[in-house]
Amino acid sequence: MLVDSTNASAVSVANASEVLTQLQAGRKRADGLVPNDSTDYVSTFGPEVRNAIMGWKTQGWNVYTRRAGDLLAFNVSVPGSADPDVASAARSRNRKYEVAKHKAKKLRVYAEWRARKAIYDAIETILKARGKLSLADLKRAAMRQAREAAARDGFDLQPNHFFAANDSVFRVALRAGIFRTDGGRSIGDQDVLYVVQVSEIGTNFRDRCDLFILECIINELGDVTDDHCLSLAHLMYGEGAGENDGGASLDVLEEKFSNLMKLFGGRLVRTEFGFYKVQPEGNEKVQSIAATSR
Repeated sequence: MLVDSTNASAVSVANASEVLTQLQAGRKRADGLVPNDSTDYVSTFGPEVRNAIMGWKTQGWNVYTRRAGDLLAFNVSVPGSADPDVASAARSRNRKYEVAKHKAKKLRVYAEWRARKAIYDAIETILKARGKLSLADLKRAAMRQAREAAARDGFDLQPNHFFAANDSVFRVALRAGIFRTDGGRSIGDQDVLYVVQVSEIGTNFRDRCDLFILECIINELGDVTDDHCLSLAHLMYGEGAGENDGGASLDVLEEKFSNLMKLFGGRLVRTEFGFYKVQPEGNEKVQSIAATSR
């Protein structure tokens, strides 16, 4: 069902094509960034509608609001739940997830978990097999090998999506300082990727990269509390197959996320307003707290 912006009247639609026709007629160019949490309005439609709308958003269209009686895709319930409190909590988690994902993309540290893991595996395997190669060669080889491995495991992201994921992982790895030269020097953004030779990766490089991603998201959001933990756990480790399709259970996701948070140690603190913050290495000015996941 489509409802106008004043909720005064409703327009019934028979199928996805009619939904898209109604929404397309009401779209306009956005003056700024279209908030990702508006995706909540179309969450009960099928993939045809969702994919089209997300494509419009990427192109800079605001398909949700327009002056004088625009049509909005209106979601009033969560499938399988008749409890309005449960539905409201689920929508809130979805919004937190979408906002966090938007921030990660803005910071250029976002990579879907399955792709990120495949790239981690490829980096480790390639360096063990070849010993030393340029950063540029490692980056190309990692993307190619990770895509092949991912396809064998049953998922195949679009080439441009995997390219973006690979770019994000290598950006994070450089910022986290996990690549080393023969002499043990940490390789960073200042190095020329076609010249500098990567000989090894630092210990616990996966956790260090994931910590860097999470640190960026927490500090960029600025208002993270325990209520965000499940949404952030999904962002870090839960994307891909659902539990019914062989994916990780909620308990597993929360445990993995809790373990990751604990690796911050004393750097994870609460501000005077009760929000999480990750301090830089060596900065212990704010009283530290124990990391928890709810």
